[in-house]
Amino acid sequence: MLRRQPTKITLVQDDIAAYDANKLKKDQEKIQEQRQESTSFGDPRFDPSRGPRKDTRTKEQRLGLLSRN
Repeated sequence: MLRRQPTKITLVQDDIAAYDANKLKKDQEKIQEQRQESTSFGDPRFDPSRGPRKDTRTKEQRLGLLSRN
C-alpha cells in the first residue's frame, strides 16, 4: 500500500485576524438583535442604556400600608 505525504495545515496571523473580525461582527449583530427583541416586546418606555426603571412610589405605597381616602 502506498503512503502519501501528510497534509500540512498552515495558520498565519492574517487568518487569525480575519477570524477575530468575523466573530466580533457576528457577536455585535447578535447583541443588536437581542436589544431589538427586548425593547419591542417589553415596556416601550424602558431604555436598556439607562438600566432598570426606578420605582418612584414610597415604601409605604409599595407595601400597601397607606390608608385609602
